[in-house]
Amino acid sequence: MMTNEISVKGMSDAQIMAAIGQTVDTNRPMLSRLQINRDAEDDEGNRLPTGHYQIYHPELEQNIYGESVEFRPFYTAYQYMAYNPTEKKYTSRSVIFRNWKEDIIDTSGGTRCGKLPEAQKANLTSAELELQKQIKCYKMTYGTVSFKGKNAKGEDVDIQNFPVLWRNTGTNYNIVNEAFTGLTNLGKPMFKYTLTLGTERRKAGAIRFFVTTYKINKDKELSFSTDDEKTLESFLTIINSENKSVNTQHSRSTTQAESDGDDAKVIDQLTK
Repeated sequence: MMTNEISVKGMSDAQIMAAIGQTVDTNRPMLSRLQINRDAEDDEGNRLPTGHYQIYHPELEQNIYGESVEFRPFYTAYQYMAYNPTEKKYTSRSVIFRNWKEDIIDTSGGTRCGKLPEAQKANLTSAELELQKQIKCYKMTYGTVSFKGKNAKGEDVDIQNFPVLWRNTGTNYNIVNEAFTGLTNLGKPMFKYTLTLGTERRKAGAIRFFVTTYKINKDKELSFSTDDEKTLESFLTIINSENKSVNTQHSRSTTQAESDGDDAKVIDQLTK
């Protein structure tokens, strides 16, 4: 049962902040994302290589870019996320899951961030359909990346076995799923191989965009070292932390919705 009684005596500032809900969602372990750069220049006016892969290196405090990268996958799963284009932020996210038969709860107190199966969209209004477009399922792949890259100023940077989250949706979702089907068909754990990732420029009407290309490096099977085991464990820790955060927010949203419903009943009775 939830209690509002808090004794701050002997607690650190960080513990107090957590206890009063100030750091509900800010202490989750975070990973740098591996993504395709679409910006022609940065805030300082440096010309950036569009269509190249990009990571943010926290120790160097800068983005690093590479035309192609070697990606070693350790763990792959899925997550729903709902985006609000007006507020320019994600408003809901689900647990990270592997099995589609799971109860895929989300931070808003529902499931799958409200994404409906195609069969249930027939009677939706145009506004409701537009909202559905903003709810997407992402393929979440945790792995390490290695490449000879450059920073925004064009200076050489060597990246080796750097842990990242590679998150994909849309056209890339299908391409990446195809790559992992190829890895699965090899009959061995995917972390025994790397993928050489590049990009390809495509055009849809007036819109130009980049998609992933890949090559499975079948000729070089990798061993699984003690360091690799620690890397996998760190990814699992991050995933478990994320799911714990989603579960907590789901419970709060559900409790709040029930409370709002009870309040509405009381108001309704008082106004009759």
